[in-house]
Amino acid sequence: MPRAFNSYLCGKEKLAEIVRMMVNSLCRMRLKHSKKLSKCSYIMCANKETFEYLKSAGGGYNCEIFFDNGLDEKEIIEGRNEY
Repeated sequence: MPRAFNSYLCGKEKLAEIVRMMVNSLCRMRLKHSKKLSKCSYIMCANKETFEYLKSAGGGYNCEIFFDNGLDEKEIIEGRNEY
């Protein structure tokens, strides 16, 4: 959740968001330390947050954002221009 919205959280919601942030951080550290990403030849990201993290992490990972329907952004834009 963007930091600007943190003031709207209260009680259980705030605790859940803190736990979510901690789990995300731990998962990222685990991936980095296990070096499993360096063994991947191609990474498909489900959202921009993951994509931005991999690009900023260095390592030259070959990754792209793919939507739930399996199409990438280029295919969606090209398809829109056909109609």
